[in-house]
Amino acid sequence: MKFELNTMLLQAVLNKSVKAVSTKDLMPSLKNFVIKANAENKMVTIIAGDGATYMIRDIPCADISQDGEVCVDARSLTKYVNKITEDSVVFELDSTNLIVKFGKKGKAKLKTISVEDYIMPEELKFDVENRPIELAKLKQALKLCSITVSNNATEVYYTGYKVGEKIVSTNRNNLT
Repeated sequence: MKFELNTMLLQAVLNKSVKAVSTKDLMPSLKNFVIKANAENKMVTIIAGDGATYMIRDIPCADISQDGEVCVDARSLTKYVNKITEDSVVFELDSTNLIVKFGKKGKAKLKTISVEDYIMPEELKFDVENRPIELAKLKQALKLCSITVSNNATEVYYTGYKVGEKIVSTNRNNLT
């Protein structure tokens, strides 16, 4: 994997995406960003999540010389990239490190983990009353639910949401 990105654009995306990264040690892989470079689409995708919420950001990139994907510590990468003042940053993957290059001599090596160890949103499943629920279907159902808050704001209710044979939700106008 090898590509070059605009530093300011990358900094903006990383600073927003790092907020979605897990801060708990329950799933250590979720402390990472998954970075995917696709030369055909001319796009670099950054995935960040904590197991319940995921952010997926696409960054246009005209200079992708080699496709690939990598999983790297999110906070370390964000902290490092925020210190760069040059216009562009080059990312290159060797066997176990993500090499970040900038300027004439600026260079850093960040340890990577296997992308297979990262828990992608479509792979996340829950069991509720011995019924498996996929995150994508649960998110779709929750989008249609209406939320009611009492006057004293001490209780929150989801209306029309049921986990049974299937995930069902309604906001009185739509049913999924």
